[in-house]
Amino acid sequence: MSSFASLRTLASMKRTARKARVVLDLIVLLFTISCIGLALYKSFH
Repeated sequence: MSSFASLRTLASMKRTARKARVVLDLIVLLFTISCIGLALYKSFH
């Protein structure tokens, strides 16, 4: 029973980690896009 509970906890942790990874990917993507946009803006102005 306790092993089952730990398995459920592990599953929820994995789900949370996946969500955190998606959020991290989005932040990195936004940062990259803003850096590229800033570089293009500076080169054109």
